[in-house]
Amino acid sequence: MFPMMKPLGRYLNKTETDLNLTVLVYFIGQSISPMFLSAFADTHGRRPVCCISLLTYVAVTIGLALLQNYATLMVLRLLQSCCVSALISINSGIASDISNSKNKGKYVGITSALTLSGQALGPLISCFIQSDKFDGSNEDTAWRAVWWYLAIGGFISFIMQSLFLLETNKSIVGDLSIKPKSWVNIAPYGLFIKKQFHWETPNLDTKIQKKKVNFLRTIEIFSYKEVYFVLFGFGIQYACWTLNLNAISSFLTAEPYNYSIKKVAYIYLAPGLSGLLGCIISGRIIDYNYMKELKSFKEKVKTGQLPKDARFNIIRARLWSSMPQNFFCIAVYCIFGWSIKFHWPLAVTVVTSALGSYCSMSALAYCSAFLCSLFPTETSSANASYNLIRCLLAALFTALFDKMNKSITVGGTFSLLCGLMFVFTAAIYIPIYKGMKWVEQREKKDALKCSAKEIANQ
Repeated sequence: MFPMMKPLGRYLNKTETDLNLTVLVYFIGQSISPMFLSAFADTHGRRPVCCISLLTYVAVTIGLALLQNYATLMVLRLLQSCCVSALISINSGIASDISNSKNKGKYVGITSALTLSGQALGPLISCFIQSDKFDGSNEDTAWRAVWWYLAIGGFISFIMQSLFLLETNKSIVGDLSIKPKSWVNIAPYGLFIKKQFHWETPNLDTKIQKKKVNFLRTIEIFSYKEVYFVLFGFGIQYACWTLNLNAISSFLTAEPYNYSIKKVAYIYLAPGLSGLLGCIISGRIIDYNYMKELKSFKEKVKTGQLPKDARFNIIRARLWSSMPQNFFCIAVYCIFGWSIKFHWPLAVTVVTSALGSYCSMSALAYCSAFLCSLFPTETSSANASYNLIRCLLAALFTALFDKMNKSITVGGTFSLLCGLMFVFTAAIYIPIYKGMKWVEQREKKDALKCSAKEIANQ
């Protein structure tokens, strides 16, 4: 969307602030929609929610390609974000379903990289598409080709998912050895390889209890002390990454740079590729640190340094290795903002943008692994809680970005955000050291509530 904002603004006769509101609406939809769709996915299955969401996304995107006015843009962008945003949290749930504690980081990292590849490489593709002429289009209408590109790609993805996406929800298929009762949970491809699943001898012990649909579960998860400290720390980092992409298209196409859309496309290549590498590499680091922490924990229990009934600190195991790069990210984004303000050499802007993107996308993998480990039976709803806070923060600062730049300059804007990021990042140490006590207290309360309900029912 960011590279399209100037030509789209000229076509609709709207200012950059007006176009930023469409990004705001998109992030609001992206934050709220997964609360509902993820709850359905955790209860009724990942497959049907993914397929329906993707098909609806294609229909809405076709509407955007035929766009004629600003009001339609606002409505369709909201619907578009509602359709596609849940796929991010649901995909993390699928990765958690097919992985275990030892390799969860690798699977979640790869899934995060693939899921956000569109958001990371989207500006690059958008710039290239708009730099060419399609069917006699001019500079102010070439953006329509971007929407057609997304509609075609989305429809191809829908066909692929309809044919090959297997249901992984453990309350429905267990370890995939249990045949789903409903046809919507069965992929045509699964019927060809059903012998590998051993449906004739299902392992019923791997099936977990199905929970009722709880649309407020995402907010409940976010409200836990061991969760919201972490989500705010990583959420503000995502907001900085969003403004980083926004700043590239806003400032590098204006004076004194005056770069063409095609040249800006090459600049987007650096943060796009580094973001993908960040997800993949961090996944390996997460698994390595988990094994290291687990080995140290077992040795301490064996030597008597910890009691035999001590509980492994899964929060530290998932998040400890993220802290150095989180603080490094603060310095990187601060330099990025001032490099644009004082028109430093382009290499500084590109390198800092790439490093910031690497750290921000790594943060997504760390947070997903953390949430999937803490809530293994509600992975989609848990990841939706991170989606909620990061998108709301991105929406807030995107809406204020233009006004903040005019008041305190782009350098001051990123410095302010980096100051907030430092505070929230430092706060992540609180759940790293105290989070497991809070988890145990919460589980005891939940157990007492369940016992009280059972007694009342009797």
